[in-house]
Amino acid sequence: MMCDLDRFKAVNDTYGHQAGDAVLHQFAQLLHAKVRGNDRVGRYGGEEFLVILAGATDVTAITAAERLRKIVEACTFAAGDTPIHRTMSCGVAAWPHPDVRDVRSLVHAADSALYQAKAKGRNVVVRWDGPERRESDKAVTVDTVQGDDAGYANRRPRRPRRPRSGPGPAVPAN
Repeated sequence: MMCDLDRFKAVNDTYGHQAGDAVLHQFAQLLHAKVRGNDRVGRYGGEEFLVILAGATDVTAITAAERLRKIVEACTFAAGDTPIHRTMSCGVAAWPHPDVRDVRSLVHAADSALYQAKAKGRNVVVRWDGPERRESDKAVTVDTVQGDDAGYANRRPRRPRRPRSGPGPAVPAN
């Protein structure tokens, strides 16, 4: 799942970058606190966060994303004494999928779904179903998705973890 805070640039522009950093920190803590213990949350870039839902089906991932979206929508972030409200958009992609070959294509799929969520007006969860999806299939909304999200019940807050970074791709020496 790829998610980000909607209209986040306005936070930096209105309240300053330190306020924006405070909001991002609180957003990260919220995400960490509301996912299962075996899931992983990491900042992907800017205000985008990648949430890896280990072993989740696409239905479970959509349910979790929608639950997180509603939590963020109801949340008040604080920058000093200033309350700040933001919404969140999410793009969800799952593996296995015939169009997902590897981790890179899975992340790209989630990012594409996030882009679609932004294009739909923000504060929405969009599932990526591949490039061959027919228009008639796009009528499915998050509200119609049923699934067991018991693994995503409210959790006690955890200390945020820094994303692990392994060795990068091998670069040939010249």
